[in-house]
Amino acid sequence: MIRSANDHYAFHLARYYSWMTSYEPEHSQMWADWLKQHSLNAPDVGASALDLGCGHGLWTRACALAGYDVLGVDLSQLLLDEAATNTEGMNVTLRNNELSSELQAQTDALDLVVCTTDTILHLPDLDTVNTVLDLIVARLKPTGAAVFTLRDYTTVPQPAERFIPLAASDSRIAAVMLDFTDTTIIVTDILMERDSDGMWSSTAASYPKLRITPTVLASALAHRGCEVTMQRFDGGLVALIARPAVL
Repeated sequence: MIRSANDHYAFHLARYYSWMTSYEPEHSQMWADWLKQHSLNAPDVGASALDLGCGHGLWTRACALAGYDVLGVDLSQLLLDEAATNTEGMNVTLRNNELSSELQAQTDALDLVVCTTDTILHLPDLDTVNTVLDLIVARLKPTGAAVFTLRDYTTVPQPAERFIPLAASDSRIAAVMLDFTDTTIIVTDILMERDSDGMWSSTAASYPKLRITPTVLASALAHRGCEVTMQRFDGGLVALIARPAVL
């Protein structure tokens, strides 16, 4: 059964997502340092950041460490609860809401919008992507910026490379299988768990991810009047920084 990305997290992935990604607070510090390296730290006290699809708070915490007052938005209450723990004591507000609804509700211009960890690819269709991009650019201050991170699936991996082990412990193993079409990637998350008697069981669930390449996303942002820079990291991760063009 193939569910939507939101249902996939709700019914399968959210409960072990933090374990699978080995989240630690220092991971947020790494991205906070990256923001500062690119002159994306808070320009003044009270500067505002919006984290779209904040999950367990990796980037929410990073933005707070970079000096922002942060609003983190996600549809998984389980992950929002984890984000609350990971950002305790910081200038952070968390909200259960859909991305475009939250952007439409924003009345003040934003210094920073982050939409990371493939969140833009989890949207249901290209029309929704275009709506979200329009709203992000419209909500930015002239001096603001938007940050996106996503995996580069421009080239389809060979069949043997589409099964990817992700994490393992004595009682749990997580892996993912990727199946490609021209426009989507079907992601099947597989979890194997061992009970107290030593018996293993497995569960698997699938959802579609949009196959939008970093180059296409950069072009879409440029079309909306942004100057875009791109940075590639090991493992296929790509970061895009979009700033409103100076007229």
